Amino acid sequence: LIGQTSFAQGPFYEWHKTAGGEGSEYGNSVTVDELGYVYITGEFLGEFDADSGDGITNITSNGFRDVYIKKMDAEGNLLWVYSFGGSLDDYANSVIIHANGGVYVFGTFDGAVDFNPYGTEEIVTSVGFNDIFLLKLDGNGDFEWVKTFGGNSTDRGEDLFLGSDDHLYSTGWFQNTADFDPGEGVSNLTAVAWMDCFIQKLD
Repeated sequence: LIGQTSFAQGPFYEWHKTAGGEGSEYGNSVTVDELGYVYITGEFLGEFDADSGDGITNITSNGFRDVYIKKMDAEGNLLWVYSFGGSLDDYANSVIIHANGGVYVFGTFDGAVDFNPYGTEEIVTSVGFNDIFLLKLDGNGDFEWVKTFGGNSTDRGEDLFLGSDDHLYSTGWFQNTADFDPGEGVSNLTAVAWMDCFIQKLD
């Protein structure tokens, strides 16, 4: 028997960045596009300096936890940050990028929320305790549209995937009866137990 030792190339440290404030900040999802730009989403409470560098870019939550989405270059320098939320807790659990630069953010909101605080108001009010949102921004961090769905109890959007067919696949959980059609149609599902999971496909 002849033994031979080989050494695989290990990971090499490049950089790290931190960002935060005096409240609570969470980074729940991160993705990188083909050009190396980094997108992060999560939620924050209070005043939050979203700039990981020497600059200061403060955002402030409207009530409890608000959602943020930020874009950084390949070296971790902040390019833009987008935040929104109402007087209650709002969460973002997934961010994905389309090849054309579109940014999709998936999560949960409670109460009345203006999803376009930097332009014409786009206020949506949840049907129940929590509803699910799907937000689309362009590559510059400008609002394009928001879709929401849910029922009269608690519904949570957890993860989002963009298929090769350009369709959006989402998953999460819901309670009681929820309408999963974000348009004018109705597509109700009723949970068998206290909470059930769902998988959804959108164009």
